[in-house]
Order: sequence, then structure tokens, then C-alpha cells
Amino acid sequence: MAEIELKNVSKEYDLHTLGVRDIELVFPDGSITTVVGAAGAGKSTLLDMIGGIVDVTSGGIFSDGNRIDTLEPRRRDFCLMRSGECACSGSVRKNISYGLKLRRYAASETEVRTKEAAELFGLTELFETKVKKLSELDRRRVSLARAAARRPHAFLVDDPFFALSERRELADDIKKLNEVTGITVIVASSFGEDAFLCGGRVVVMKEGRVIQTGSERELIDAPADMFVAAFVGEDPVGFILGEEITGFRASESHLGGEYKGLVTGSDDGVLTVKLNASDPPVRVLGVASVGDEITFGFDRGFVFDKVNGALVQNNVKNIVQGS
Repeated sequence: MAEIELKNVSKEYDLHTLGVRDIELVFPDGSITTVVGAAGAGKSTLLDMIGGIVDVTSGGIFSDGNRIDTLEPRRRDFCLMRSGECACSGSVRKNISYGLKLRRYAASETEVRTKEAAELFGLTELFETKVKKLSELDRRRVSLARAAARRPHAFLVDDPFFALSERRELADDIKKLNEVTGITVIVASSFGEDAFLCGGRVVVMKEGRVIQTGSERELIDAPADMFVAAFVGEDPVGFILGEEITGFRASESHLGGEYKGLVTGSDDGVLTVKLNASDPPVRVLGVASVGDEITFGFDRGFVFDKVNGALVQNNVKNIVQGS
């Protein structure tokens, strides 16, 4: 398999269209990485450059220390899959074995590898079924099986979860491909909620640049900026107007779970708030004066200061949404 490294890689399509700029990334051998970003962030361009579909404007791409951005796609031995894409029409067997036949593997080895890959993804009973008759999930499993049978140095998957309801099932299959074969896997998704489905490391991109890389815990507990906090994960930070603080991470708030209370005490940024006469007061992180009525929501992590966008670590249970 392969360690893939991008050194100061940029892609400019023309004077007015930038693909990616100054990308410095390492995808370790046998790792699994998810690249997320909104449409136009440069994710597909990144995968296409690694796969050899798109030329690099500047910088270099290396596989196990060897420069590959000048090589033809077939000489890189990577497999690039786009959402729901099958290699050809015909049966599941024909699709899984497609890459092996192109590379002129012996018929006996092709048959063994094809059956093993089909079994790995639960496609054995569908072996002779036409791909056009498969469910959307099984079509994508065929693409994974094709990669497993071929065993390329890296598997590049562009938006595999798009328009798919069984996202977690497919993510489990992608992880299985990585774990069983050791193939280096790079997944790209336009949706922040997909960032942590496959495990491994996450790369967040915006407008052609890498904003942050890290584990799920690192991105949730210490996002690089407001964009990362608002984009990544199934429970992203929301932002509302307020005098001092504009961010919160709280699914309850999205469901209307907002709370109003009277500030009865303030100590170094931690407010004591009384919700009603019968319940004990709660502690809230924020800026307000005794006697103010504030609105707040439950939080697991942090908020952002409205003025400079700086991260404010929240060490108490609740946070102010606005005052």
C-alpha cells in the first residue's frame, strides 16, 4: 500500500478559477482519512490530482517517497470511485473482476479474488445479478468490492454517501475495506455530518485551502475557527445574535430547547442563573449583569466570542446564547 504526501500543491484552472492552494498533507500508509468541505472547497480536485485525472499546477505529489504527479493514472495504481459509480454494465461478477481483467490477471486468480471480494461485502448471493437491478447501497458495495479485489495502493472515494440513506452501513463497509486489505483510503464528502462516519483522521477544507486536520475529538473540542465548528459533525455549532457571545453547540436549541433565566450572580465570567422559584440555579458561561434576563442552551464544549471569533473554552454545563 502507500503513504501519500502532497507538498505545497496548488491547482489553478484559469486566472479566475482556483482549485486548491498550497496543500500540505500526508496520508499515512494504511490509514483512512475523510476530507470534508462545502461545494467548491476543492475536495474533488484534491482526489483527482492524487488519482492523476487533473494535472498539478505547482507542488508535488509523492507515493512512498516517489514523485507521482508526472505519472499517468494507470502507473500510480490508485482506484478512484465516484458516488454510485460502477465500472461497467452487466453482472456483479463482471463489475468486481473488471479491474483484474484490464490488468490481465490469470483467470484462476481473477475468479478467486472476485469471489473473496464479493463475500467480504455480502454480495455472493447477488453474484450474477445485473448491477442496474441492485439497490443504491449494493451498487456502492460493488465498487468497494472491485477495489478489494484489485488491491490498489490507495482507494479514493468521492462523495460516497451522496443521496444514500444507509450512510452508516456504507461507512462500515469502507472501514472494513481499510481494515481487511490495509489499503490507504481517502474519502471526500460535501456534508459535515459525514466527517466522523469512517473514523480515522479528518481534513476540513474551505475555498481551496486546508483549514484544520485532526481526530474527531480534536475537531469537536478545539475547532480552528467558527467555520469548522459550524460545519463539522452531526451536532454543529449554531450562531445567533448577541452582545457578547454568538455561538453554541446544543441540539436542544435546534429543537427549540432554549431557556430564559434571571442572573443572580456573576463570578469571573460564570453566571448563576435562576430559572424559576422552585428549581436550583444553574451555572452559565457568559457576560451579563446581575438582574439581567438571559437566554441559554445546553452545551458539551465551547463558544465563540462575537468580537474577534476567538475560542472560549466552556468548563461549565451551560452557555449563554444571547442577552
